Amino acid sequence: MLVYTGKECNTVLFPTDEGLRVDPQIPPNWNTVVVPFTWQKSELRFHADASGPLRVVLVAGHPVQVARGDGPWQLVRGEVTL
Repeated sequence: MLVYTGKECNTVLFPTDEGLRVDPQIPPNWNTVVVPFTWQKSELRFHADASGPLRVVLVAGHPVQVARGDGPWQLVRGEVTL
């Protein structure tokens, strides 16, 4: 488990054999948090807000499987919304 900790928010990344599980925990009064992350030579950016979907962008590298919480896996080849 990897945790990105800001002053008031946490974004938890769970690397698994299938890909990355993400559990953003954003305070309700925040607009958007952007977390850059490199995993297995792929550069990703996670865009999260408290009330909406999680946007995942593959900036460079090979496609990566990503899931939000216990949700279904999605292959990120460019940009996906979870």
